[in-house]
Amino acid sequence: MFSVPSLVLYDVRQHQEAWNQTMCTIHFQQDWMWQLYFTLVFLACFLIPGIIIAVCYTLIAVIIWKKSKAIEEGSDAMCSLRDGQDYNPSGCGVAGSVIHQAKIRTIKMTFMIVTGLDHYITL
Repeated sequence: MFSVPSLVLYDVRQHQEAWNQTMCTIHFQQDWMWQLYFTLVFLACFLIPGIIIAVCYTLIAVIIWKKSKAIEEGSDAMCSLRDGQDYNPSGCGVAGSVIHQAKIRTIKMTFMIVTGLDHYITL
């Protein structure tokens, strides 16, 4: 879909400056056309996908954060009493610690991807 403009904009020309080689080139009449073309390429290939990726990873981090909070609150209640009896809570918090580790890894990964994408775009 994004390559459809290439069908319209590119044409085959024989260039005298390049030893009569045939090349596919774009020829715009005015400078503003080049600026518009490269602005649209930047938006379609870098900025819009970057925003989509950042939003998706942020949503993943938020969902994991919320689920870990719910599990932590639920596991505290389960560890205090089980079937009306006191019991050894040595196994309590295992699910919470796994979610906690996943949460930390997801947040680090999200930060690195968004930061890396930002540096890539500014190059």
